[in-house]
Amino acid sequence: MDTFAKGLRNAAKMKEDALLSNMVKNRYKTFDYGFGKRLEDGELTLDDCEAYVLDNGEPELTSGKQELYEMILNRYTT
Repeated sequence: MDTFAKGLRNAAKMKEDALLSNMVKNRYKTFDYGFGKRLEDGELTLDDCEAYVLDNGEPELTSGKQELYEMILNRYTT
């Protein structure tokens, strides 16, 4: 099979399964409402961000799950 055709089939399957897009959507879901939405829309300044952190504390650090994303991508490309 032609390399480009195989790549297109893999990309179509990846889009159809929506696994990666759902993971990305879940990762950044806090930007869909509240403070995150206002930040993404450009409504806040750096001073607003500082005030938010002072009032609410540092955000909880969560894994970016890079290895999981790489594994899923490799599953489609091999």
